Amino acid sequence: MDILEGPLSALNSKAKLAKIMNIQTQVADVTNGTKILANSCDLVLMTNLLFQCENKKAILEEGKRVLKQSGRILLIDWKKSASFGPRDRAVSPEEIKKLVEEVGLKTEKPALRSLGEGGEFEASPYHYGIMLGK
Repeated sequence: MDILEGPLSALNSKAKLAKIMNIQTQVADVTNGTKILANSCDLVLMTNLLFQCENKKAILEEGKRVLKQSGRILLIDWKKSASFGPRDRAVSPEEIKKLVEEVGLKTEKPALRSLGEGGEFEASPYHYGIMLGK
């Protein structure tokens, strides 16, 4: 799901080349909710999203709504300390964790990866990641 058609078109092309047929894409503004059924997703990816949005809490609430009880949200966003990127709009992991608590999600540690405190990890020199669950 993306607000722009271009990234979804590229994903569809890559999936077709790789013969992956269980991906459905949709153009949507997630801040206004989605048409995805509640409790239907095993994994929700939120990559480079929250720094762009005013209502971050609404996005996390929608992620929680569509997530299965055993599902996970993988959130990746820009570090404020990155040498480039949207430093003026970047959201710190601490700010995210506060919102996560407010919407009733929790940070998780996946069994296959050693993460830092609270499910946080370095996704790249410019991005942090946080694993979330219900």
